[in-house]
Amino acid sequence: MLRANQLGSSKYFTAEEARETIRGDRNWNPNQPRERRQLYEFKSGATYEGEWKGGFRDGFGEQIWPDGAKYSGEWRDNRAHGKGKFIHVDGDIYDGFWANDKANGAGVYQHVNGAQYEGEWKDDLQHGRGTETWTDQSRYEGEYAFGRKHGIGSYKWND
Repeated sequence: MLRANQLGSSKYFTAEEARETIRGDRNWNPNQPRERRQLYEFKSGATYEGEWKGGFRDGFGEQIWPDGAKYSGEWRDNRAHGKGKFIHVDGDIYDGFWANDKANGAGVYQHVNGAQYEGEWKDDLQHGRGTETWTDQSRYEGEYAFGRKHGIGSYKWND
Protein backbone atom coordinates (compact mmCIF):
# COMPACT_ATOMS: atom_id res chain seq x y z
CA MET A 1 0.00 0.00 0.00
CA LEU A 2 1.20 3.52 -0.74
CA ARG A 3 2.21 5.72 2.15
CA ALA A 4 0.77 9.20 2.80
CA ASN A 5 4.16 10.81 2.10
CA GLN A 6 4.06 9.33 -1.43
CA LEU A 7 0.90 11.20 -2.36
CA GLY A 8 1.19 13.49 -5.36
CA SER A 9 1.61 17.24 -5.08
CA SER A 10 -0.43 18.07 -8.15
CA LYS A 11 -3.61 20.12 -7.96
CA TYR A 12 -5.41 17.16 -9.48
CA PHE A 13 -4.31 14.05 -7.63
CA THR A 14 -4.63 15.32 -4.06
CA ALA A 15 -4.08 13.71 -0.68
CA GLU A 16 -7.43 15.12 0.46
CA GLU A 17 -9.31 13.18 -2.22
CA ALA A 18 -7.41 10.00 -1.40
CA ARG A 19 -8.16 10.33 2.34
CA GLU A 20 -11.81 11.24 1.77
CA THR A 21 -12.76 7.79 0.46
CA ILE A 22 -11.00 5.70 3.12
CA ARG A 23 -12.61 7.07 6.29
CA GLY A 24 -14.82 4.95 8.48
CA ASP A 25 -15.50 1.37 7.50
CA ARG A 26 -13.75 1.55 4.13
CA ASN A 27 -10.35 0.15 5.04
CA TRP A 28 -7.88 -1.52 2.69
CA ASN A 29 -8.28 -5.24 2.31
CA PRO A 30 -6.31 -6.65 -0.63
CA ASN A 31 -8.60 -9.71 -0.72
CA GLN A 32 -11.72 -7.65 -1.38
CA PRO A 33 -13.22 -8.11 -4.81
CA ARG A 34 -13.29 -5.17 -7.18
CA GLU A 35 -16.70 -3.68 -7.65
CA ARG A 36 -18.07 -1.11 -10.04
CA ARG A 37 -19.94 1.69 -8.28
CA GLN A 38 -22.04 4.66 -9.20
CA LEU A 39 -20.54 8.09 -9.75
CA TYR A 40 -18.81 9.42 -6.62
CA GLU A 41 -18.50 13.17 -6.10
CA PHE A 42 -15.61 14.41 -3.97
CA LYS A 43 -15.89 17.45 -1.71
CA SER A 44 -13.61 19.21 -4.21
CA GLY A 45 -16.29 18.80 -6.89
CA ALA A 46 -14.28 16.19 -8.82
CA THR A 47 -16.17 13.06 -9.83
CA TYR A 48 -14.99 9.45 -10.18
CA GLU A 49 -16.76 6.60 -11.87
CA GLY A 50 -15.23 3.17 -12.04
CA GLU A 51 -13.94 0.27 -10.01
CA TRP A 52 -13.25 0.20 -6.26
CA LYS A 53 -11.78 -2.08 -3.62
CA GLY A 54 -13.36 -0.93 -0.38
CA GLY A 55 -12.70 2.81 -0.14
CA PHE A 56 -9.93 2.71 -2.73
CA ARG A 57 -10.19 3.49 -6.42
CA ASP A 58 -8.73 0.32 -7.89
CA GLY A 59 -9.10 -1.03 -11.43
CA PHE A 60 -10.34 1.01 -14.38
CA GLY A 61 -11.99 4.38 -13.77
CA GLU A 62 -12.43 7.94 -14.93
CA GLN A 63 -12.04 11.05 -12.81
CA ILE A 64 -13.12 14.49 -13.97
CA TRP A 65 -12.19 17.66 -12.08
CA PRO A 66 -14.39 20.78 -11.87
CA ASP A 67 -12.20 22.67 -14.36
CA GLY A 68 -12.69 19.93 -17.00
CA ALA A 69 -9.37 18.07 -16.64
CA LYS A 70 -9.88 14.30 -16.98
CA TYR A 71 -7.96 11.10 -16.22
CA SER A 72 -9.18 7.80 -17.72
CA GLY A 73 -7.26 4.68 -16.95
CA GLU A 74 -6.01 2.26 -14.37
CA TRP A 75 -5.97 2.91 -10.63
CA ARG A 76 -4.31 1.02 -7.81
CA ASP A 77 -4.56 1.75 -4.08
CA ASN A 78 -6.45 5.01 -4.74
CA ARG A 79 -3.76 6.27 -7.15
CA ALA A 80 -3.49 6.65 -10.93
CA HIS A 81 -1.28 3.64 -11.61
CA GLY A 82 -0.87 1.68 -14.86
CA LYS A 83 -1.95 2.73 -18.35
CA GLY A 84 -3.93 5.95 -18.52
CA LYS A 85 -4.70 9.16 -20.35
CA PHE A 86 -4.83 12.63 -18.80
CA ILE A 87 -6.46 15.47 -20.73
CA HIS A 88 -5.43 18.87 -19.43
CA VAL A 89 -7.77 21.85 -19.33
CA ASP A 90 -5.84 23.56 -22.15
CA GLY A 91 -6.23 20.49 -24.41
CA ASP A 92 -2.74 19.01 -23.92
CA ILE A 93 -2.83 15.20 -23.55
CA TYR A 94 -0.53 12.73 -21.81
CA ASP A 95 -1.15 9.12 -22.80
CA GLY A 96 1.06 6.52 -21.21
CA PHE A 97 2.04 4.82 -18.00
CA TRP A 98 1.51 6.11 -14.48
CA ALA A 99 2.82 5.25 -11.03
CA ASN A 100 1.74 6.96 -7.82
CA ASP A 101 -0.36 9.62 -9.60
CA LYS A 102 2.53 10.69 -11.84
CA ALA A 103 3.65 9.98 -15.40
CA ASN A 104 6.19 7.16 -15.08
CA GLY A 105 7.48 4.90 -17.84
CA ALA A 106 6.75 5.22 -21.56
CA GLY A 107 4.33 7.90 -22.67
CA VAL A 108 3.40 10.54 -25.23
CA TYR A 109 2.67 14.17 -24.36
CA GLN A 110 0.83 15.95 -27.15
CA HIS A 111 0.60 19.74 -26.92
CA VAL A 112 -2.50 21.37 -28.36
CA ASN A 113 -0.23 23.34 -30.73
CA GLY A 114 1.05 20.10 -32.30
CA ALA A 115 4.40 19.80 -30.52
CA GLN A 116 5.00 16.37 -28.99
CA TYR A 117 7.31 14.44 -26.68
CA GLU A 118 7.44 10.65 -26.91
CA GLY A 119 9.65 8.74 -24.54
CA GLU A 120 10.40 7.88 -20.95
CA TRP A 121 9.04 9.68 -17.89
CA LYS A 122 9.83 9.66 -14.19
CA ASP A 123 7.74 11.50 -11.57
CA ASP A 124 5.99 13.67 -14.20
CA LEU A 125 9.28 14.69 -15.86
CA GLN A 126 10.95 13.63 -19.10
CA HIS A 127 13.64 11.21 -17.94
CA GLY A 128 15.50 8.67 -20.09
CA ARG A 129 15.37 8.40 -23.90
CA GLY A 130 12.90 10.48 -25.82
CA THR A 131 12.04 12.39 -28.97
CA GLU A 132 10.65 15.90 -28.98
CA THR A 133 9.11 17.18 -32.21
CA TRP A 134 7.96 20.73 -32.84
CA THR A 135 5.34 22.03 -35.24
CA ASP A 136 7.99 23.15 -37.76
CA GLN A 137 9.17 19.47 -37.84
CA SER A 138 12.47 20.20 -36.11
CA ARG A 139 13.24 17.51 -33.55
CA TYR A 140 15.51 16.41 -30.75
CA GLU A 141 16.25 12.74 -30.15
CA GLY A 142 18.27 11.77 -27.14
CA GLU A 143 18.57 11.64 -23.41
CA TYR A 144 16.66 13.59 -20.77
CA ALA A 145 17.21 13.91 -17.05
CA PHE A 146 14.70 15.45 -14.64
CA GLY A 147 12.76 17.21 -17.40
CA ARG A 148 15.76 18.62 -19.30
CA LYS A 149 17.75 17.54 -22.32
CA HIS A 150 20.84 15.98 -20.81
CA GLY A 151 23.51 13.64 -22.16
CA ILE A 152 23.83 12.34 -25.70
CA GLY A 153 21.33 13.54 -28.26
CA SER A 154 20.92 15.07 -31.68
CA TYR A 155 18.91 18.02 -32.90
CA LYS A 156 17.57 18.19 -36.45
CA TRP A 157 16.43 21.54 -37.80
CA ASN A 158 13.57 21.68 -40.27
CA ASP A 159 15.71 23.18 -43.03
